[in-house]
Amino acid sequence: MLRPNVKKRFAIRFTGIMLIALSLPLVGTVILSFTEERGTAFDLIFMLAVAVYAFAKITIATVNLIRARKIKPAKLVALRNIAFADAFVSIFSLQRSMLVSFDGMAEKAIKIMNLSTGSAVCFIVFLLGLNLLLDKKGADNDF
Repeated sequence: MLRPNVKKRFAIRFTGIMLIALSLPLVGTVILSFTEERGTAFDLIFMLAVAVYAFAKITIATVNLIRARKIKPAKLVALRNIAFADAFVSIFSLQRSMLVSFDGMAEKAIKIMNLSTGSAVCFIVFLLGLNLLLDKKGADNDF
């Protein structure tokens, strides 16, 4: 039977590995959005609802980060990293849809925006997973 610390460490590292693995399909999405016109145009009201949802996720993740800044149980750190990864992917999805839904940007500019934002999101998700994978003291805290 595994000791509780070993179980905690395994859960945290597994979550880190999954976040790192999540960055790989995101890279594929970024490449596809750059090479091909992959994006769905939506109506204004739907885009506003998606924008409110995405920004609410960012706000909630940030508020939870500030509230749990001094308390560092492994479970909260893992959940916080997952919430941030989810929020950043939502922002990238929102940006891709907005650039296709609304007129005003040239196709080349849209591709550059998708490439730069997508690359940043992939890098951030990778770093969030790496943070969990390399966290030595996180598994020693209460789960």
